[in-house]
Amino acid sequence: MPRLPLCELCGHCHYKTFCPLNRKPIAKVGKKTLEYNKWRDKIAKPYLDKKYGHKCYIELCPIKAYLEVHHIQTRGGHHEKKQDLNNVIYLCGYHHTLVTNGELTVDIIERLRYNEHNN
Repeated sequence: MPRLPLCELCGHCHYKTFCPLNRKPIAKVGKKTLEYNKWRDKIAKPYLDKKYGHKCYIELCPIKAYLEVHHIQTRGGHHEKKQDLNNVIYLCGYHHTLVTNGELTVDIIERLRYNEHNN
């Protein structure tokens, strides 16, 4: 029997192709994506919570909810870094979008953090 797709909103399997909570179609997820999502939720997030706290990696950012795991070296270009805990940080949605679009680089983030800690 084929695996039912998981709903990203509620985490349950639905027999229909949409979640009754969000009324949006549920995308089919492949085996590798499921493995990565499990690693992200069970290993990476608890590690980041313990190491940095549950907050955006940008020091002065007040956002502590809806954090996203960001890969410092991209997953596509560095497959060996995909599940490397030294290659991930938390970013809020706003800063993650800036980094993804190239408007903010990880080098700038590191310099900002260094200056904050040394002033």
